[in-house]
Amino acid sequence: MTDRNWHPARVRHNFHIDVFSGACAGVFSAVLVTFMPVVVRRMGGSPTDVAIVVGAPFIGHMLAPFFTLLLSRIRPVRVVAGTSTLARLVFVLGILVATTPLLFALTTVVFWVIAVSNVAIYTSLMRGIYPTSDRAYIMGKVRVGASVAGIASAAVAGVFIDSVPVQWVFLAAALIALPGSMAFFKVEYDRPIIAPKTHPIGVIVRDV
Repeated sequence: MTDRNWHPARVRHNFHIDVFSGACAGVFSAVLVTFMPVVVRRMGGSPTDVAIVVGAPFIGHMLAPFFTLLLSRIRPVRVVAGTSTLARLVFVLGILVATTPLLFALTTVVFWVIAVSNVAIYTSLMRGIYPTSDRAYIMGKVRVGASVAGIASAAVAGVFIDSVPVQWVFLAAALIALPGSMAFFKVEYDRPIIAPKTHPIGVIVRDV
């Protein structure tokens, strides 16, 4: 089973999808992280509103263990692709109806909670689709692609953030990122027959 997952043709196929998905994620994340705190503050948001935006990814990471338990029985590719797609769709809907700094902040929190919910399963999936000897090198290349895309998108967004409605900038970044999350459904991975090990809910609560 493992050998099939690590077949060179399959690894190349998954790598191409991973690079594309990573670049799309980099575009969106860079725009969101760079400009949402600034936009919320400019709209008259309080320091608390800004703190909610800045703390949103950390809220997501704190809740991620609970989602790992809930999603552990679902195929990893579906979890990663499904949660990232849902997170971006929710953000698109939220940003269209948000009219106050607090709503912008809460939309950001909901996005990050959903987006980060797959972090443990994504890590496990990377261990499954990339050979141990090449995994760090391959994932490093994906991260470089995401970083380059993020730098470029932040620069472009900075040109438009003061000249068009901010919703349009965030909406454009989210829509550009959507194909990347949807493409991840095409990752090929044969999940081991053995069910993944999970911790009891009481242990997770204690750790969090």
